[in-house]
Amino acid sequence: METRLTAAESQVHQLWNKPKVAFAVGLGSGQIGPFGSETTLVYKRVNSNVGNAYNPSTGVFSAPVKGLYHFTFAVTNAGPKGIFCVRIYKNEQSILANCGTNSHEGHEQLCNGMMVELEEGDRVYMRLPAGHTLFDNTDNHSVFSGVLVYAM
Repeated sequence: METRLTAAESQVHQLWNKPKVAFAVGLGSGQIGPFGSETTLVYKRVNSNVGNAYNPSTGVFSAPVKGLYHFTFAVTNAGPKGIFCVRIYKNEQSILANCGTNSHEGHEQLCNGMMVELEEGDRVYMRLPAGHTLFDNTDNHSVFSGVLVYAM
């Protein structure tokens, strides 16, 4: 019994001490863009930043440990009419692009997410292509989040 109890305590200790990494942020600044070149989105409204891996000054998440991460985003366009896009980057490589069409100059939204294997120090961030616009306010219309699913 004592051996089993010691083994169980060890497993609980290992689970409890796993790295905890999660962030949820919003742009929170009215209309963003258009810019003359592709621009990294800096989400300044930090709703959560467990592990402090997201940098609200640069808009970049840096993986503190090797692992499988899940990232999601929702972005809103509030006009003008036309196509609007965003991209997720891993280091300097685009790993996801998402575009939508705003046909009525009202609010139009895109949402997406993906699982990404990251090495310690890999960076993940979102970029707005040149000429495109987004919208956010205190209702969190444009958000970005990520969580460590498990360390590897």
